[in-house]
Amino acid sequence: MNNYNKVGYSVSEVAQIFGCTPSTIRKYVYDGYLKADVSLVNKRNSVRIRREHIVEYMTNHQGRFSEE
Repeated sequence: MNNYNKVGYSVSEVAQIFGCTPSTIRKYVYDGYLKADVSLVNKRNSVRIRREHIVEYMTNHQGRFSEE
């Protein structure tokens, strides 16, 4: 069962939604194409991407996504 009411999605989950690799999602975040909440946890960056950020990205880049 999937929880679609989460506050934020992981890089892996967003990569699965977009149909790409997690490294591509990290690049989008660090280059500023995709908004995300980035925090430092145990000396590593923790990235959580909110639903509204996913919707905003997909709306602005409709040509990259099919109608499916």
